[in-house]
Amino acid sequence: MSSLKNELDNKVEPARVLAEVIESKDPAGLVKKGQLVNVETGWQLYGTCSAREATVINDKTLPVTTTLGILGLPGILAYFGLLKLGKPKVGEVVVVSGAAGAVGSIVVQLARIKGCYVVGIAGSQKKIDYLCKELGCNVGIVYKNYKNSKEITEAISKVCPNGIDIYYDNVGGIITDAIWELININARIIICGQISHYKEGINTSVNGPRFLHHVLAKRAIIRGVWAKDWIAKTPEMMVVIKRWLLEDKIKYSETIIEGFENLPKALADIFEGLNTGKMIVKV
Repeated sequence: MSSLKNELDNKVEPARVLAEVIESKDPAGLVKKGQLVNVETGWQLYGTCSAREATVINDKTLPVTTTLGILGLPGILAYFGLLKLGKPKVGEVVVVSGAAGAVGSIVVQLARIKGCYVVGIAGSQKKIDYLCKELGCNVGIVYKNYKNSKEITEAISKVCPNGIDIYYDNVGGIITDAIWELININARIIICGQISHYKEGINTSVNGPRFLHHVLAKRAIIRGVWAKDWIAKTPEMMVVIKRWLLEDKIKYSETIIEGFENLPKALADIFEGLNTGKMIVKV
């Protein structure tokens, strides 16, 4: 994992944080002592940054932690990944892996708002209950109930008899292996994360299915969504998502762990799927 490599290299594990400014030398005077800022300083109790790297949190309409989650990078990935790249239409079938995570839980709700039939894939029945009862998923699948990708394909096909129009991928692995023979003509596959591969190394060679013939036959599009590509358009996302939050059209969940010393545990828990929504460590 990256945290182990960074430890061996004596580097700070990267992460976005909410931090209080204890001293500022911003010549423009925009970032001031005592303000709360969203900034990427990583796993450390004290850090430095330029004023342009820090986003001052002035709007306290919603809890400030939302700037790390639904109004932060997860919101950017979900909003632009699904709505701008996936371009969902009313009545289409959207399947979301890692559906109870920080990004997936937002994607599920955006797809529901757009009038789609939404299938959420997660690792426990508790998460599926949350997705269906709280977030509006039409149906959920506990992937851990199945031995391999073939069994997952069969499970998905039963709830998606007319195929898949959009697959939003947060995990990769056997779940993604399972969807190819179910995609429809002009399907859109949005790649956001590959968390099932991170432990072994994202570039580690692993034999998988030959799927490109499905992409060819169905004239499908595979697109990666990278947050930095959409940073400049963040205000658009924030206006829309904030309005939906205040109108109770969309919800969010946070898993909060206390203590700086528990940062490694929090990261490990993400890989084990123990979080619902955004994982946050309070120090």
